[in-house]
Amino acid sequence: MMQRILERIGAGAFTLPSLAVELGISRESLLDRLALMERLGHIARDQPCETAPGGCGCCSCGCGGAADVPVRYVLTEKGRRLCGRGR
Repeated sequence: MMQRILERIGAGAFTLPSLAVELGISRESLLDRLALMERLGHIARDQPCETAPGGCGCCSCGCGGAADVPVRYVLTEKGRRLCGRGR
């Protein structure tokens, strides 16, 4: 299942609910797996607006780090190698 998650992250945009349905697991289970994969160094979260230097640099929405700003996961080098997207 980790392989499928890595492939989806590598492919681009998705929502957590849609990915959970696609994988046949609950959203909570997906969040647990994403947290594990982050700890293992396979994925990383893009820096949220509220902690980015100089405020929101991801858009011009003026969100100021609102809680509803989506989290974006990206593959690390280790994750790219694991799903066959490395070098």
